Amino acid sequence: MPNQKCRYCSAEIIFVRTLSGREMPCNSTLTEVWAHDKGKHTAIGNDGRTFKCSLTRVAFRESEYAYVVHWSECPGAGKARGKK
Repeated sequence: MPNQKCRYCSAEIIFVRTLSGREMPCNSTLTEVWAHDKGKHTAIGNDGRTFKCSLTRVAFRESEYAYVVHWSECPGAGKARGKK
């Protein structure tokens, strides 16, 4: 599937399928991430699993390359979710 543009910030995104079959908008490049429970970002691994992660090095954790879910960085994420 070709890259698309986010309608809120115009960044290039792709849709990655999760293990549950849902397609999530992600940043278009693989990024080095460090998985841990208190991470501020969500990523999707090559196997489709989703996990919390940090984009900066975390001691005693191995890094991996994954797609970062776009909503964790998009300035228009609140508009996309709607008001609660």
